[in-house]
Amino acid sequence: MTYRPGPVRKVLHILGDKSWRPQFKYLGSTKDIVGRRDYFASRGIECVEMQVKGRHDHICLDMLQSMDLTGIDAILMEHPRYPRTMRWLNENHPGIRLMIRGHNAEAIHQLHTAYAFLASGLSGFKWRFKRAKVSLNNLWDRFRFDLVCGHRADFILAIADWEARRYWPLMTRREKVLGVPYFVPESYEFTPPADLAKVSRCLCAMSADWTPLAHHAAKVMVELLMKTTPEQTKGWKFAITGDLGKHRDSYKPLKQSGRCDITGNVENPFEYMYRSRVMAHLSNLGMGFKTKLLDFVTCGGWLMVPKTLYERQPKEIQPFCIVVDPLTPESFLKGLKKAKQPWPDNSRVNDELRERAFRALDIAFGHDGPAAVPAPRVLPEVQTPAPAPVG
Repeated sequence: MTYRPGPVRKVLHILGDKSWRPQFKYLGSTKDIVGRRDYFASRGIECVEMQVKGRHDHICLDMLQSMDLTGIDAILMEHPRYPRTMRWLNENHPGIRLMIRGHNAEAIHQLHTAYAFLASGLSGFKWRFKRAKVSLNNLWDRFRFDLVCGHRADFILAIADWEARRYWPLMTRREKVLGVPYFVPESYEFTPPADLAKVSRCLCAMSADWTPLAHHAAKVMVELLMKTTPEQTKGWKFAITGDLGKHRDSYKPLKQSGRCDITGNVENPFEYMYRSRVMAHLSNLGMGFKTKLLDFVTCGGWLMVPKTLYERQPKEIQPFCIVVDPLTPESFLKGLKKAKQPWPDNSRVNDELRERAFRALDIAFGHDGPAAVPAPRVLPEVQTPAPAPVG
């Protein structure tokens, strides 16, 4: 340990430049970052936010080299993308505590992304192959970023328990890895109106920003649905929400049967979840914490997931999971039948995850109790025209 001992009083929080754009309010990484704001406020930690264009390492380094870092006790970087910056900080500011938030096990995540592009059925094989190749090229860069940044960080704040146990200890010493699960931040908590009622809807929520991984989950659900008859799913509605990106026209065939509603992004996903009885995420692809799953649990209801995804969920969420085989319609129908039953008590799930996350953050930031702090201060964005490396 080379950083200054004692509790952190002032943190520099490094974010990407898209974090606070309104259209990304319900993006999983945005919600998760807001959780750090909640923690800083509860512990009386002064927070200065710095947004880095494109999360590019050379831009981050230029910004920090032009700053006065006096009084900064810790720097928290959302996403491990800044190896040169971390090396400069280690050499020139060894007393500053360095932390990275691991949002995904990137080496695995990029491999999954490549497969999802190839299996997407979108825009012709040439386009799919080209996008998959980009993801595979990114794999080495992202793996290198995880490896180097994990080595230079004082703490890795892993979003998923599975990654804290299985992935990050391969990158660095196990004792530096802390499991800091996602929780629904206070500003996202939704109190439904008294007349808001559940309907027998099976919902697949894609992403607020289109990805092939989210598309894969929707594609699997529709393919399973098409293997059943309307009589077998009588009484159920099916819906897919989330950004359709540049592929809006490609989703039209999925709607032709009239059995599945495809809405695009909705104004408030939490309200739509409150009206649904089960969320189906039938793809094992993609790493990190599927934030939508916890969001849905807080709204009340069941989660229909395949076995591998179930095994990667935190223990607080597993009681709400109905494990199905995404290849067989019989398993899908059994899952829908199970989802008609009352779900477990969800009143403490988010609180338990928040408490667990705060305990881990207390270790990293050297705190042991709540306090109050002003709102975070955001530094002006710096534009740097230099070209950026892949990744």
